[in-house]
Amino acid sequence: MRKQSPDEQLVQKLLIAKASPLSRDVDGKTPFLACVTSGHQNMTKMLLSASRGAVLLERDNMDRTPLHCAAEAGHRGVVELLLKIKVDPEASDTKGFTACNAAEAAGHSDLVDLLSAVPEPSN
Repeated sequence: MRKQSPDEQLVQKLLIAKASPLSRDVDGKTPFLACVTSGHQNMTKMLLSASRGAVLLERDNMDRTPLHCAAEAGHRGVVELLLKIKVDPEASDTKGFTACNAAEAAGHSDLVDLLSAVPEPSN
């Protein structure tokens, strides 16, 4: 069995102690947005579970979603996880950019291909 990193242990302790996962830094990033930006898949899953998915609705001061943050940072595993749980790939930030646009601007062509291949939701 894989040993947890000290960061994962700290997150577990903070969640058990009822620390608020909704606190924000000066850029409006919450712990969840920081996790997806850093590519921490296990902590992302922990915060998703602890919040019962509510963290998926978080946006930073530029109105970037978790998918924007993960795509811009180039974290394919986190992007795939978020797409698997059906986040909206067409959500736009304050500049009108989608996560695909963010990945493209950051030079992550593999993520541009992945995000471009996501089928549009049927009504």
